Amino acid sequence: MFRVIVYKFIVAFVLISSSAFAQVDQEIIDSKPNYIKKAGKRSLKSGDYYGAIEYFKKYLESKPDRTDVKFLLAESYRMSRDYVQAEKTYKAVLKDDAEGFPIAYYFLGKMQIHLLNYDTAAMHLLKFKKNYQEKDKATYRKKVKLLLQTCETGPQLLKNKNSFKITHLDTSINKAHIELSPFLLNDSTLLYSSLRSDTIVYQDLNDTAKKLPVRKFYIAEKKDKKWLFKGEFQEELNNSSENGNATYNTDSTAFYFTRCALNTKGKMICAIHVSRLEDGEWQKAEKLPETINNPAYSSSQPTVGVSSKTGEEILYFVSDKPRSRGGKDIWYAEYKSKKKKFKKSKNAGSKINTVFDEMTPFYDKDNKILYFSSEGWPGIGGLDVFSTTGELKKWEVPANVGAPINSGTDELYYYITSSQDKGFFVSNRKGGVSLKNETCCDDIYEYEELKFIHVAIKGNIYDIYSDVNNSDSSVVLKNAKLDLYAIQDSTNEKLLLRTVETNEKGEYFFKLKKGRNYVVQASHDETLADNFTFTTKGINTSDTLSKDYSLRHVNEKPIVVKNIYYEFDKSDLTSSSTATIDTTLLLILEKNPSIIIEIGAHTDSKGSDSYNETLSQDRAQSVVDYLIHKGIDENRLKAKGYGESQPIAPNTCEDGTDNEEGRAMNRRTEFKIIGKLKGVSEVIYER
Repeated sequence: MFRVIVYKFIVAFVLISSSAFAQVDQEIIDSKPNYIKKAGKRSLKSGDYYGAIEYFKKYLESKPDRTDVKFLLAESYRMSRDYVQAEKTYKAVLKDDAEGFPIAYYFLGKMQIHLLNYDTAAMHLLKFKKNYQEKDKATYRKKVKLLLQTCETGPQLLKNKNSFKITHLDTSINKAHIELSPFLLNDSTLLYSSLRSDTIVYQDLNDTAKKLPVRKFYIAEKKDKKWLFKGEFQEELNNSSENGNATYNTDSTAFYFTRCALNTKGKMICAIHVSRLEDGEWQKAEKLPETINNPAYSSSQPTVGVSSKTGEEILYFVSDKPRSRGGKDIWYAEYKSKKKKFKKSKNAGSKINTVFDEMTPFYDKDNKILYFSSEGWPGIGGLDVFSTTGELKKWEVPANVGAPINSGTDELYYYITSSQDKGFFVSNRKGGVSLKNETCCDDIYEYEELKFIHVAIKGNIYDIYSDVNNSDSSVVLKNAKLDLYAIQDSTNEKLLLRTVETNEKGEYFFKLKKGRNYVVQASHDETLADNFTFTTKGINTSDTLSKDYSLRHVNEKPIVVKNIYYEFDKSDLTSSSTATIDTTLLLILEKNPSIIIEIGAHTDSKGSDSYNETLSQDRAQSVVDYLIHKGIDENRLKAKGYGESQPIAPNTCEDGTDNEEGRAMNRRTEFKIIGKLKGVSEVIYER
């Protein structure tokens, strides 16, 4: 009777690699060595690494000098993530025939990185680089370069451990098979995917009525600060396929997840599906179109972000489809709400993706931070968790999140809660529930950063008025709109994070991340917009910054721009005047790109009316010309000379003598808003 082990690995680092595993056949084990070797090769090819190990070990009992079979045994150990036995067996291969199996140096180095033996790993990787001359050597050279960086960074990352409390979830949740993709439905409900068994599950292939078990969605509930298994998730979202990797869209009206099944060629193909919430009911899940799901390749592991420019959703996911830089890359597709469909997906680019696999992305929408797993960036060993700020193809250099989250084993499915100091991840580190070796299988872990630095900013927004004497007074401004942007360190690009409105008291509040530069853009229908920069760099303790900001009230009354001077009896601007314009009018126009303004120039009463009108018109035009020179659209500017017709103070005293103070007040330059351009939104001007 032939039976199948339905244990599922993630060693191929797809969402769910679901090969069937044949139980070791005793008749073959007892047969001739050649049959045993063939059975081992079949098992290795099909993904039955445990079966392959048993066959190859049995074969080598009678043929201990067959280095080619030793290499296959080493490969089987590596694929089952038994790093200790894999290292031992690769060493045996190289001792027998290093010249014939130079690739063994490469995999030996990788196993030693997993085991944190960085110096010996680097030595063997360099030997591989020197001796390997196959056609794909260029690709392997790139991989070796990246792995050598890990050999350099690993010791330092292990030394500088952060203060975390890490908890292995209850064994009612973590079973011997791989658990994956933890995701909070709410503060007390955890959704995850699992094949729930504490032993290897067998099925008799002769019993066709009995279906193979599949990985399903389950939920756990938090009781007395401990997560405990609750039961199966919604039945309509669990079917005969492999199910995992759940995430909501921004307003929790769409539930994205992955289903995997064998295609007609026996290849496991994963595709992203969506169930939508309509009239309070979750609808039947549908596969996303081929703009995302190429039927010949896998697409999996969705996470949702929001474009800082359009406000539309962005679906990030993992795929091995053409134009991937490595085996599996992170891709993205932008949603078009008007058409209710996704645009064609694009690769997220070389700022993230390497010649190795990048996978299990999680996008923190509140902070525009992408977390993902990779062994292509300098780390500790295996798949490490990294973070990077950005969106689409524009990203900062990924940073390793460090130990003890990362280790020499694989860390995947990093998930951060809204509090920012807690979350979950998946790892095959020692101490989990295992089947065949202590690092075979992925379990879910919860973490808490014990010394997390909470940073926020609060304050008031004020409306600034000018009276008839150009003296300012202020009141708190309710319902002012505040957009919080993070500033990219490398490009100065601004990413919209969140938007709030001030309350009845004119108050605002934002949660922040330490070590970042920010800008707040504030606007209101009755004021000019303005933006204000600040930083959380250098903050080493939890703190709430307190900053009040003021916006200039706008009405029909012109606003005087002080300290704009002209050459005597001329329209030419002085150097001090251009400096004033740069810090007043120019900034106002840049920060309010839709407004149209009139520049009004005034004189005192010296000279004839016609002369003063002409002089003031020329002076107003000088300001307009300067602003155009600085890049302001001429359609947003109008010059108007008023001459001496609109004094704001007496030009002469009661005794008929000159009132020098009054004349100085009358020689002024003002601006007022006279309109707005159509179709122009209030955005931060990119300097």
